[in-house]
Amino acid sequence: MLTVKSIVTFYFRYILRRPALVNRALFYIPNWRGLFRTALNEINFLLRRDQGFRITSVVVELSGQCNLNCLHCARHQAMTREQGLMTWETFETLVKNNPDIPMFILVGWGEMMLHPDFFRMVEFLRQKGKRVALTTNATLLTRERIEKLVTSGLSHITFSVDGLDDVYQKMRGIPFEKVERNIIALAERIRQTGADIFLEINCVGHPDVLQQEKEIRQRLGPYLDDIRFSSFMEYNMLVPTNRSSPCREFWRGMISVLHDGRVVPCCMDYNASMVLGHISEGSLNSLWNNPVTRGLRREQLRLEFKRRCATCYENEPPAQSGINKRFD
Repeated sequence: MLTVKSIVTFYFRYILRRPALVNRALFYIPNWRGLFRTALNEINFLLRRDQGFRITSVVVELSGQCNLNCLHCARHQAMTREQGLMTWETFETLVKNNPDIPMFILVGWGEMMLHPDFFRMVEFLRQKGKRVALTTNATLLTRERIEKLVTSGLSHITFSVDGLDDVYQKMRGIPFEKVERNIIALAERIRQTGADIFLEINCVGHPDVLQQEKEIRQRLGPYLDDIRFSSFMEYNMLVPTNRSSPCREFWRGMISVLHDGRVVPCCMDYNASMVLGHISEGSLNSLWNNPVTRGLRREQLRLEFKRRCATCYENEPPAQSGINKRFD
């Protein structure tokens, strides 16, 4: 009997010939229901319809605040919206109004572990049967927090790490030594306990970072399930977009909720220039095909890139680098 795992593995390994993406794909498409929804979203995109099918995952910005001020981040110059923390009431409303969305991805334009209720929120999601992923800069890990992460029920943890040593300090403004110790400590504890947590790092494809790719893989690879390098986005220069085709993000099935409850179609919309509505208005699926969202899709189909999309400039990856563009 064919399983979702076998189908996804075959597709990414032999059709796309990108075997490294198998585990990430299985996080987003864990079962037949997820595969069905993902396929119908893709069909709507291929048919160039202004409708999507269903939301498959939600990005949740628990914290709009961050303890770093990374040179390449939108927060450094381009982001002007108010920072803050998601209230428990907003979070609870989001979860209870969306019982059919299986995956919650805790990431945004801040550090999620700054939220004082972070572990309580993860526990609440797991009690509701959600699969939960986290992206963190790894600076706030302590022995106590590592123990809590290991037993939290998280399925996937991504560390944002841009280079090593001097390159990391230039990009992120702090020494790398503590971050490296934290990553290794968590990885070792996961192995000791047998916790089922997929652990990876994601590096932006800045030229200085790419020069260290081999060393990054040698130094951190033994402790991780995967190391990814994503294409470099020009957040701060605000140059005109280099897109020449509609962006799949408007159809993919992922939607973003900011810390104040506003909903945007893309995690790159750091200034909330394309607000679809607010989580207090009902389910996210009701916003997924409302007039605002369908209008944004029609703009994409006409190749009219406005608001945040007007400056969504993605650098071309170096030849034979293996870097995946974020927005194909």
